[in-house]
Amino acid sequence: MRYKARSLKEALHNCIHRHPRLSVAAIAEAVGMSESYLYRAALPDQDTDGDNASGVRFPIKNLVPLIAITGDTGPLDYIEAAIGRVGVPLPDT
Repeated sequence: MRYKARSLKEALHNCIHRHPRLSVAAIAEAVGMSESYLYRAALPDQDTDGDNASGVRFPIKNLVPLIAITGDTGPLDYIEAAIGRVGVPLPDT
């Protein structure tokens, strides 16, 4: 059974940091973000105002490129589950 993230930040963190072949630097370059920003945007800290906050949010415009480059649909799965939907891959044509 696939791991189910407890938050969107956790799903993003897993997508970025647990890829077996792509480094964070390679993922950052592919989605058009700096490596530093990508690291901070994927911290599992939900709070953007507290003492331990990363201070950044993951830009939604980079979500599709992130999923496409990593092949990890975890962030999308989390969003769908949160609104009571399920995604089904389209068959190859």
